[in-house]
Amino acid sequence: MLCAAALVGTTGAQCFQALDQDHGLLGAGDDVLLPMQAIGFVFPFAGAAYTHVHVSTNGFLYLSNAGTPAPGNAIGDAGGTFATAASQRTTLLGGAPKLLPFYRDLDLPAAAGAGVWFRAGTTGPAAEPCVVTWVGAVDWNGLLPAKTFQCQLHPSGIVEFHYAPSTQVLGAAPATVGVSPGGGLADPGGSDLGNSPATTSAALYEQFPTGGFDLQGRTLRLQPAAPGWSATAATCQVGTHTPRGAGCYGDSFYQWFDSAAAAAAGLAGHALRLVPHAAGYTAHWEPFGAWVYSNPFAATDLPRSDDGQALLDLAANGIPSLPLPGGSTSTLWIHMNGFVSTSGPANDDGAWNSPANDFVPTPAFRNAPETAFWAWHDWDPSDLAGGPVRWHYDAFASRLYVTWDGVENWSVPPRANPGTFQFQFDLANGSVRYLWLAVDNDTTSPYGSGHLVGFSPGGASADPGSLPLATAGSTTTITGQSALGLHAAPPPVVLAGGGSSPVTYTIDHVPDYAPPNGVRLGILFFAATAAPGLDLGLIGAPSCQSYLGGLDVPLPFSAIGGTTTTIPVAFPPPLPAGTTFHAQAVALFPAGALPGGLNAFGLVTSNGLATTF
Repeated sequence: MLCAAALVGTTGAQCFQALDQDHGLLGAGDDVLLPMQAIGFVFPFAGAAYTHVHVSTNGFLYLSNAGTPAPGNAIGDAGGTFATAASQRTTLLGGAPKLLPFYRDLDLPAAAGAGVWFRAGTTGPAAEPCVVTWVGAVDWNGLLPAKTFQCQLHPSGIVEFHYAPSTQVLGAAPATVGVSPGGGLADPGGSDLGNSPATTSAALYEQFPTGGFDLQGRTLRLQPAAPGWSATAATCQVGTHTPRGAGCYGDSFYQWFDSAAAAAAGLAGHALRLVPHAAGYTAHWEPFGAWVYSNPFAATDLPRSDDGQALLDLAANGIPSLPLPGGSTSTLWIHMNGFVSTSGPANDDGAWNSPANDFVPTPAFRNAPETAFWAWHDWDPSDLAGGPVRWHYDAFASRLYVTWDGVENWSVPPRANPGTFQFQFDLANGSVRYLWLAVDNDTTSPYGSGHLVGFSPGGASADPGSLPLATAGSTTTITGQSALGLHAAPPPVVLAGGGSSPVTYTIDHVPDYAPPNGVRLGILFFAATAAPGLDLGLIGAPSCQSYLGGLDVPLPFSAIGGTTTTIPVAFPPPLPAGTTFHAQAVALFPAGALPGGLNAFGLVTSNGLATTF
């Protein structure tokens, strides 16, 4: 138990259950029926029971028992049956049983994080719903803002639809929200779902015209009331565990900017410098460091392409090799979308990304097969309104420069949105500098406008979390090592007595304190307040960050053998809904055992985690 007197949390509202960013993406696209998925339990619905869902990118799903949905459903809706209110009602009431959280002609572009995400449900004392989330859906004609909404199927038969505040009905066609057993059910007529209706029909729905949606930022809860439904619409607070920052000494690092506007604010005028050591790099943030930008002089322009790459053969151009930790390279593959690989061409085409492309930055860059430096963004050098990607070499300084020189960013339709960014490779000592002279803030691309800045060695690596580089000061990578990680499940719930449901905190990649015995020691700390990231170099743990505003409650842990340990926690009353506690783990290892004697203290930190009830 935690001491209630020691923690007085902050409050705030959350609605959506968290996505599984590594494993849960079903796919994206326009008018696509995605692969069938097992619900995880037998779901009771309208007097029957079902085990599987078939999810459409157009904002609805069918139910089945591992079979093809009944005919007459216009699978994926490629035929355009979503065009009118009447045709939407036909789809709702006919064919297989279905749930429509937000049914209309939607398109899920290949943008960062966009797509349909799925998590199967579970049963037992800590039962979890089956969760389907549509993230970043736009209307077929690309109208913004993007919509995000979620459908939850509970083992009890309760259905919940959750809507982000940006969800709205645009364009001419309506949106239909509701549930139906299908089979050609007689039309019961629409209801006002925002006004908590009840019905004796097995179908319940509302059709929303342009500008008429009233469920933004709310939850619609549909409770079975045989033979019909009762509905409740309200703002909601669903428990969440939100990661903050990253653990130290992983083999990759990154910061994710979800839009060009965020990147312009965080990157323009600044620089990041990577200094090699025996087993990786130490990255230092350089505020206002873009002043060392080198104007391309007698530069060579690379072939202009959209989403392509070009080989720069250093030896063939009489240029020394680039030193790397543990070796060197005489070839660089320069990708037009802002990353440079140090071996072959295999990072092109984005087969390692999710969804598979090389123009939408995501944390899946960690799976790229070749070592690379990443300032990843959807640049478009093929747009002749802007400049090219070009390189030049300063033999006196032994420095190679690769510059995105006023290069346009992808947008539809094309518009004037150039940016200027430069890699500087020091061929004498192997250091690498990224600097951003000008970052355009245009967010209109249908594929998203995110930026991802970081480094990864070749091959898959664990996700250390997005690191706030400007406040971290520095971070150090060690090839082959995974950062200490902290996760928690299930989402925390305040019980009737005022305390919480049990929450299990999982700490992974815990180092061996007494090699080779597999003895693992550490502490899970809780605090009422958070910190932006404090480098612990002063105590001998450089590049490790503290994300806690205090050390209010410590929970020591120990384990022998495996590198993962769990700590169950039940938070005692009083615990108002909306309370947030902050957690972070530390673990011990033999001081000075890292390459080069790094970390004299012998302590590593995990990412932070904000738990909101």
